[in-house]
Formats: sequence, C-alpha cells, structure tokens
Amino acid sequence: QKVILRIHSTVTYTDCKIYETYSMLLNLIDENNNPIQGAKVTLTDANGTEVFNYISNDEGYIGIDSGTVTSATSTTITDSTKAWSTSQHWFKELFITAGTAIGERRIVKKSNTATTLTAHAPFATTPNTTSKYIIIPYVRVKSYVPVAFTVSTYQNSTVTNLNPFTLKIQKSGYNTYIEKFTMSDKVNWTIAMKRSNLTI
Repeated sequence: QKVILRIHSTVTYTDCKIYETYSMLLNLIDENNNPIQGAKVTLTDANGTEVFNYISNDEGYIGIDSGTVTSATSTTITDSTKAWSTSQHWFKELFITAGTAIGERRIVKKSNTATTLTAHAPFATTPNTTSKYIIIPYVRVKSYVPVAFTVSTYQNSTVTNLNPFTLKIQKSGYNTYIEKFTMSDKVNWTIAMKRSNLTI
C-alpha cells in the first residue's frame, strides 16, 4: 500500500509525512462489571517503541485527559478545572462517557481555549453538568514519506508500518493482561480483568 502524490508546482517541504491513524477507546472492568481505576495501560509498536502510557480513571477509561463538564452548548464543552494550551487538543476525539449525551463522540476543532473544547459538529443532545468525558488517544499505524518531488509527476511514497502493537495492562490484585494485535480500524474495547487471587 502506497500513497500516490502529484505536485503541480515547485514546493519547499520539511519532514513531509502522511499518517494513517486510528482512535483507541479502552474501558477496563472487573468480573462484576465494575470499573477498574488506577491500572497502568501501555501500548508499544512493532519496534518495541512506547506509543502511550496511561492510568485508567475512576470510570475505567484511559485517555489523554478526562473530567466533568461544568457548562456546555450544542457545540462546546467547558471544564473550568482545566488549563489547556491553545489548540492542544485540535483534531483529537472527545467522548462523553457518562451523564447527559453519553456515548457521543466528536472531533475537536482548532483553537480550543484553556477550558473549552469546540466540536466539529453539534451534539445530538447537549451535555450538562452530569456529563463526564475523555479525550481518546490516537495511534499512528503507518507513515507515508514521498521519495522525491518532481513537478507534475506522480511519486510513490515509502511506507512504514508499525503493526503489530502490544497492549499491556497492569494493576495490583489482577492478572497482567497482554494482547498483541494488528490495528486496521478504530478500537473500541471493553476489557474484563481477572483478579489474581480468584479461585474456581
């Protein structure tokens, strides 16, 4: 698989790459369907390079950030406890995990403020102060780098595939969970962890 590029005029570029990426939504539960908080979740690529390292929140979700909505409109959520930098979460995915608008997912537009994220499209139901959210991590699966640019010609790219990935989840009192998998679409997994002292 390659990306075919055609440039119609002279360009100057630095580190020109196209990435194939997918979101990775994970929720951890125990054998009684209770959320598991405080689990260490690590993802590494085929080269053994760490992609991310998160700790599950009180709902058992892992994400770049999470919190509770303090106010909202049909296209924005505000969390007054945050201090984000401008555009910090541009093009990341916002997911409502609990409360009003639960289950809704929206891409974050550019120029988020210190406390407010703007969605690319309106929510079907406007979130409120019962709503909790996470920002879902994205995983770069492949990168495409142009071999060279010659004006008005088609150029193949070189491809770097970072599959397969290894997911490792560790939590005191639970068996370590390890899953090796190939990512070719977004991930939306609920993972049931087994207690290490569980007897049958």
